[in-house]
Amino acid sequence: MATKKKVKKTKSKSSMARKAVKKVQTQVRRTAKKVVKRAVKQAVSAANKALRPAGYKIVPMAGKKLVGEISHFFDKISVGVVEVKDAIRAGDKISIEGPQTNFTQTVASMQIEHDKIDTAKKGQSVGMKMAQPVRRKDLVYRLTT
Repeated sequence: MATKKKVKKTKSKSSMARKAVKKVQTQVRRTAKKVVKRAVKQAVSAANKALRPAGYKIVPMAGKKLVGEISHFFDKISVGVVEVKDAIRAGDKISIEGPQTNFTQTVASMQIEHDKIDTAKKGQSVGMKMAQPVRRKDLVYRLTT
């Protein structure tokens, strides 16, 4: 009568290698973030030293929070449709950013179906007058001080 041998299952070398690669990638990402932050800080500091005699100063961008995304732009009337992801109020200072767009403006007024509103809530689509042309998928941030 033949006896059966028990086969011990082991992890394959390829799965162990994948885990090691993933761990190294995570460490590289973390280190890269730190290096970029340090480089930006040094660049701002150097620019401020160069501008000090003229009386100018570079101030890093204030904190910002994502509040929406542009879904459409009507170029003749310069109105953008914003899909709201967090509350926006009339008077808020916003920044619209995208691959070809980068400007700030104050929210003068917003409309839903031609009705003027003061506050837009999460999930609503609002029309907003834009200072410059915007494009679909541009992100809208509320600037905080």
